[in-house]
Parts: sequence; structure tokens; C-alpha cells
Amino acid sequence: MKALQLLGLSQREACTTVRARRRPADDKPTTKAQDDARLAGRLTAVARAHSDHGCRRLYADYERDAEVGTGDEYMNYKRFRRIYRLANLQIGRRRRRGRAKIVRGRPLRRAERPFEGWTLDFVHDRLFNGRAFRTLTVEDEFSRTGLALEKSFSFPSRSVVSVLDELAAIYGYPKYLRIDNGTELTSKCMQLWSEEHNVELDRVPGRGV
Repeated sequence: MKALQLLGLSQREACTTVRARRRPADDKPTTKAQDDARLAGRLTAVARAHSDHGCRRLYADYERDAEVGTGDEYMNYKRFRRIYRLANLQIGRRRRRGRAKIVRGRPLRRAERPFEGWTLDFVHDRLFNGRAFRTLTVEDEFSRTGLALEKSFSFPSRSVVSVLDELAAIYGYPKYLRIDNGTELTSKCMQLWSEEHNVELDRVPGRGV
């Protein structure tokens, strides 16, 4: 705005050009704005530590930390969601084709050798009679080799885990599994499987929450 004023525009004209609110020179941020900025910084740190968690699960993480006496201020969910959006922490849909490289400021992990990392996704289609079915696809991220192509009318979490165990019996368990935030992939069953076999669940923007 100051640059526009140096070009000869008045303060009012410069503010209109950049769509900014006019403020006096000694105007200070309100207490609410300062608190929001402080909490947004704290939420950003929590989100980077749990990059696969959406708003509700992050709220549970933050609430748990506040209960153990870390100094975090307790917030109800409504206020938490407002700060969450203010800090732009949503895991949104990708707007263009291509690989996501960074999520919440953290670079995505990349496989450096075969079978180190797998990618898992679902493909949807319909039969001639209109009944929908799904295809589970698993691919080795390094070599781009297809590992599984399973079709079914439904894929609960236990079915996904069963397919992964069958693949692990052949190739061994990967270091990480790249998935989106589908309900069958965010379940407790999937989380327990990853912890039992020491497989990191690396989530990327997809059906974000």
C-alpha cells in the first residue's frame, strides 16, 4: 500500500486498490486477533505432527494435550474449527493432476528402492444393470509395478488389511503406505494394522476432512 502511495495515490485510493481496511498509524491488533494468531501457531505445530489427521481428530489431539497440563488453552470445537480454518490447515482436494509434494509444510516421503513404499487407491465403476462395484489397486511407488487389483461390491477395512497381508507374504511389508482419507482407510482396524507391522500411513489430499 505504501508503494502505491509513493506513486501518488491517496491512502483511501491505495486501500481501495488493494481492498484493505483503512487503519490509523497507531492502530494495534485487538486482543482477540492476538489470541487467534497465537492459537493458530500452536494448531499448525499440532497439525504438522499429525499430518494425516483432519479437523476432528486434530481437536482430539489438542484436547488430550490440554488435559495433561502442557499449557494449551482449552477450546470448544466451534472455536477450534474457526482457528483451524484461519490457519488454513484443511486437507483439501487437489485442484489439478499431478503429485502432491508438500502437505502442511512437510515434504512427502519418496521411495528410494523397490517395495519400500506402496500406494493404495480405489477405482469405482458400475455393471450393466447399474450396480456399483469398487476395485482396490495397490502399486509399488518406486517401480510403478501393479501389486494388486481386487474387485468387490464393498471393501470394509478388514478386507483391505487381508489384501495387504497377502501381498506382504510375497514382497514383505513396506516402510510406508500412501493412502487418502477414505473411511475404510482411517478406521481403527487400519491403524492397528500399521502399528503391528510398523508401516507408516502416509496420507495425501483426497477425500479430505
